[in-house]
Amino acid sequence: MSSSSVLCCLLVIVVSSISNVVVAFGQQQQPLLQCVPVSEPSCMPSQSFEVDTLQWSYNATLYPNLLGARSAAEVTEHFHALYPLIKTGCSRYIRRFACALHQPACTPFGLVPPCRELCEVVRDDCYETARTFEIWLSERLLDCSHLPYANESLKSGSENVESIGHQSTLVSRSASSAWDESLLGGGMVCIPPSDVDVVPEAVKKHLASTNPPPGRSNASTAAVEHPDLGIWCPAELRAPPTLSGYRFMGMENCSAPCPNMYMDSGEIVIVRYFLLILAIICSLVSFFILLTFAIDTKRFRYPERPIIFYSASYFVVSSLHVAGFFIGQQAACNNRVVDDNNEVVQGFSVVEGVHRRMCTSMFMLLYFFTVKGMIWWVILTFTWLLAAAFKWGNEPIEKYASHYHAVAWLIPALQTSLVLLIGKVEGDNVTGLCYVGVYDSMGVRYLLLLPMCAYLLIGIVILFTGFFCLNRVRQSLTNDEENKKKLAKFMLRIGIFSFLFILPQCILIAVYVFEELHRDSWEAWWYARTCYNNGVPCPANSTVIGQLATAEARPQVFIFFIKYGMTLVVALPPLFWVAGRKTCNSWLSLPTNGISCGDPEENGEMNNTRTCLLSEANNGPHSRGWLTNQHIPRYRVRQKNVGMLATIKKNVLDHLQAFSLQI
Repeated sequence: MSSSSVLCCLLVIVVSSISNVVVAFGQQQQPLLQCVPVSEPSCMPSQSFEVDTLQWSYNATLYPNLLGARSAAEVTEHFHALYPLIKTGCSRYIRRFACALHQPACTPFGLVPPCRELCEVVRDDCYETARTFEIWLSERLLDCSHLPYANESLKSGSENVESIGHQSTLVSRSASSAWDESLLGGGMVCIPPSDVDVVPEAVKKHLASTNPPPGRSNASTAAVEHPDLGIWCPAELRAPPTLSGYRFMGMENCSAPCPNMYMDSGEIVIVRYFLLILAIICSLVSFFILLTFAIDTKRFRYPERPIIFYSASYFVVSSLHVAGFFIGQQAACNNRVVDDNNEVVQGFSVVEGVHRRMCTSMFMLLYFFTVKGMIWWVILTFTWLLAAAFKWGNEPIEKYASHYHAVAWLIPALQTSLVLLIGKVEGDNVTGLCYVGVYDSMGVRYLLLLPMCAYLLIGIVILFTGFFCLNRVRQSLTNDEENKKKLAKFMLRIGIFSFLFILPQCILIAVYVFEELHRDSWEAWWYARTCYNNGVPCPANSTVIGQLATAEARPQVFIFFIKYGMTLVVALPPLFWVAGRKTCNSWLSLPTNGISCGDPEENGEMNNTRTCLLSEANNGPHSRGWLTNQHIPRYRVRQKNVGMLATIKKNVLDHLQAFSLQI
């Protein structure tokens, strides 16, 4: 035998082996069916009828159908002839049977035809009605002999498959996709004349008996978990095709709609104007506080100076909300894009990620200064604690000002960088800005709630520690009622200021938690309400989305008023601290130096008292010496002689020096 003959034989053997492997692999890796949404309105789960007919529970089908219709238009034409019969309600199962023929239930692993029992029941119930009203019935609707039996399908599955696949009475093989290979469970599953949902159990059995093909897409995975193929992303919510990371309601490459999906246009306008007015008020208040500080910088010394930086942070936050009103949805929403065939390529939906520069810039400013404001509040409580518990004066506290600023800038910068790194930026279609946790659960839990609760808890612990120390000092002033009242007044001011910050933060946290607990129900309600108009399958009651949608849960508008209102009103507490005679005098001293708000002698006395108590000696580790009798005349205390003050215990006065701020 020549060498060429040997090579030819080897080549034939190799080619035949490869072809066998390919055939075997193809048999094992059968592709999933490309199911499409149900198009006939009468077969949509959300469609209701005046007559008592069992509705169709599935929202996915395949073309051509069991009657050979190759498009939604043909199905509509065929179904139109049956619609009068369905309206008569001649059989409780007429609608279920008509949909099983024209829009057969489709899963990624096969179609589900109607059972022979279902066909016979409908035929017996409606035949006389059809004759009475002269409604023409197709031969295909009257012939039930080629449909599988519900009770005997397990015994004669192959027989049923053969009848469905090869008999032209029901469906032409040339008009279908080889039905003997496209039926769920090999033709052993069919739609019975009852409201029993047989598809989920059949899919579970199929998954248990065979391994799903590798490389299955996310859409098909959702279809396996929800046998009626779950939910589709509407065309109007499609994310930009060149970008990744978009996800909405578990659907990849999908985004939340613009404008807000929970409110109608009138409610959105009201909420936006409410935010505009509140943001302008908060911006003016914060700006007034900053100007007051610029007029008299020496007045705001540590430990109260963090109030100024707190106001500066929320001035930026409030100003951004004002800007967001006029920007509209340019930063928060993707533009709608259609191709040459007028098909939607990119929907008018919420921006996700950092690909849009305006959105990213808005987020960086808003998130950074929101966190920065909370950090300055924590630093404020810490400086109060230094004065209350450790008896530090203003100069020792101010010595570490650079450390306070480092913390106040570093922590917000790290948090902002983390959000940008993982791409959790989302457009807020109410404010027109971009933030984190608008629709994403992970962003709410770990990038909003977790840091907010941590900062609030730390600040409250520090605050109550300082109150405990102040109260102990107050109790020690047994023979000095005047200073005791001053200290009580100071504690009241601190308490009210802290309460005005803590209360909105607690309400905002409660709103975020409430949103997170009800987010799935709200989204399911919206999807079920808009699925028909969006041209996607409506969720069946057997699915998780369908069950959530039955509750008809919808967020009330006042939730958005509270959520965004509490975000802004935290800019107002510094006004309570700054407002007073000293602020009035500071502003009136600009044009003339002779005008005063109140008794100048009393104002001078109070300023001297504060200066002395903050700058003079303490008995703490940062003390500058004991308070002696030579300082007492500087207090100018009315109706008290120097001898009475000199007899007060030095340790009591030392405590009082550290806490008589702004009295």
